[in-house]
Amino acid sequence: MAEFPKKARVVIVGLGGIVGASIAHHLIERGWDDIVGIDKSGIPTDIGSTAHASDFCYTTSHDFLSCWTTLYSIDFYEKMGHYARIGGLEVARVGDDSRMEEIKRK
Repeated sequence: MAEFPKKARVVIVGLGGIVGASIAHHLIERGWDDIVGIDKSGIPTDIGSTAHASDFCYTTSHDFLSCWTTLYSIDFYEKMGHYARIGGLEVARVGDDSRMEEIKRK
């Protein structure tokens, strides 16, 4: 392992997750350097929400920022060559009317 630097322009806490990795990627893409990333787990992480994500990209709500972020991510992954639209399935149990209404809303 490399020696930990005494200072950096940017320190990303949680580099092993999708958000930290995305921040690092976009900063580097814009020419930033002198970036340090740390994570309490490995990189990529084996804990946290990223490790437990289902690998689906779909709009889960109607607010602008969530929808924009999802659509941006789909476009980004397709351009990187690491995403295929294969479909998905959402389930509602019998009697779970609120869940069924949520699925219909989507």
